[in-house]
Amino acid sequence: LRRSMAEPPTESWIRSMIDPLLDALSLLHTRGVCHRDVAPDNVIVTAPGQPVLLDFGAARRLIGTPGRHVTAVVKPSYAPIEQYAEAAHLQQGPWTDLYGVGALVAFLVDGVPPAAATSRCVHDEMVPLARRRIHGVSTHFLATMDWALAVRPHDRPHSIEALREALDGRRNVRLARWKHALVWAGRRTAWAAEPVLRQVRRSRVAWPMATAAVLAFGMIAV
Repeated sequence: LRRSMAEPPTESWIRSMIDPLLDALSLLHTRGVCHRDVAPDNVIVTAPGQPVLLDFGAARRLIGTPGRHVTAVVKPSYAPIEQYAEAAHLQQGPWTDLYGVGALVAFLVDGVPPAAATSRCVHDEMVPLARRRIHGVSTHFLATMDWALAVRPHDRPHSIEALREALDGRRNVRLARWKHALVWAGRRTAWAAEPVLRQVRRSRVAWPMATAAVLAFGMIAV
């Protein structure tokens, strides 16, 4: 359908396509299931113009089951980095499907698939959608899709509701991205500080000195 268009579709048309998909994904996520294969070839548009999400062969019950091993399901350009890896810290979840939604929108805007997540991890040459001037599509909408397209899982919205709040202007995308970054930095700080705290417990170093060491680790982690 996109390849038959001479110009990029408008924001209202794109929303008419992705809003029903978000409804379907939200229903899956409330049941603890992720689709894991959101891509153009898995979306059909019926005669009345209603998009339908297909192919649940890759869907898995992942939400609420951290650490569960899942088989790799990869569709280049639409699969996020966590679907390529088996590392425990790269968990799959709603954010995995939201990357697919962002990649789908990038395809609708550009007419070509975005770069694969594996290449973006090494050197991300993808120009953010929000830096472009596309007739009929707001910068705010594009910035929200950039959020969904973040390479690192913790930099993306973690729920359909969070993405919808951003799309509807009820959430500041820039602040949301900073919040996610700070939360992740806090986790890295805690991880980096743990050896210091263990040493403090063993040697009974003065707590002011321990606090200074933890703060130093925090600055390095950020």
